[in-house]
Amino acid sequence: MKEKTFRLSGVTIRSRDYKDGDKVITLFSLEQGKITALAKGARKPTASLRGAVQLLAQGSYLLARSRSSLPIVAQAHQEQSFLPPQGGFRQIAYASYVAELSDLALVEGQPAPELYRHLLIALSWIKLGQRPEAAARYYELQILQELGAFPDFSACQNCGKPAPFPAVLSPTAGGLLCPACAASAAGPILSQGAVLTLARLAALPAQRLACLDWSQNLGREMATAMAAYLDYHLDGQPKSRAFLNLPTP
Repeated sequence: MKEKTFRLSGVTIRSRDYKDGDKVITLFSLEQGKITALAKGARKPTASLRGAVQLLAQGSYLLARSRSSLPIVAQAHQEQSFLPPQGGFRQIAYASYVAELSDLALVEGQPAPELYRHLLIALSWIKLGQRPEAAARYYELQILQELGAFPDFSACQNCGKPAPFPAVLSPTAGGLLCPACAASAAGPILSQGAVLTLARLAALPAQRLACLDWSQNLGREMATAMAAYLDYHLDGQPKSRAFLNLPTP
């Protein structure tokens, strides 16, 4: 028999207004993955839940099962907010993008503790303002790892030969295609520099994210490729991409 209440620690990756001053929130929790819940009265200025149910809040939550489809947030304590300081619009946009990617990638009620750890790392770097685009690319690669869809950068997925560059990153093939094998395949084109940078970023210890640097053109190339690859594997496209001036394939 399921307990009537259960506790979670997590990050609010989605928060929307609901009727009568309520909010419907989506948590990425350590214990149960993505959980959607109803926070009654959370929009009222004096509500004790108010801070903990805002977007990008990290905290502890006591949820109560209800007769409706959504559990109720009975108690919530905010431990920190990953919202950057006022004026950090670019950081807010990147943090929102990372949160939205989580929502699109996760299955309700399916734990993903390793990805949760990577989310905290990415949001922490974005809040600090140190290479938020690197944190976004890092988290995109971790999501693909979680989904079992990490691209193979080592060789052409069709002929097996080391892919001469520029190569095509094919989501249907699961990695790179050399120019000869990619003649009729759809996918973004990647230079050798972009492939090496993405592969290095995926394996980089989190504390060294700020050490990576790349040109604006290379950054654009990687963003375009990751957008196309993610859109193939996710159930929808992140709307926050528009605020970052990122491509929408």
